[in-house]
Amino acid sequence: MIFKNNKVYEVLKWIALVGCYALWVAWTRLAQVWGFPYADQIGETINIVGIVIGILIGISGIRYKWQNAVEPVEIPGELGVTDEPVNGESEG
Repeated sequence: MIFKNNKVYEVLKWIALVGCYALWVAWTRLAQVWGFPYADQIGETINIVGIVIGILIGISGIRYKWQNAVEPVEIPGELGVTDEPVNGESEG
């Protein structure tokens, strides 16, 4: 999933980084004070939702960078990338 609209990306990023964490802190503290039922379960659910949104945004960002890379992305290993010096530089 790649976000075509930057506004959607920014809103989801804010929700994942700030909104869910703030809601989690507020819920767990208020639940302790007021004795709300299922305080831990609801708090952890809020936390997990924030983490999942963050992971999806991270994957989307990586895919966007790969698809819009100015230079080809090289992955070292068995794909023909060698350890030879670049541009004739000698190893020290």
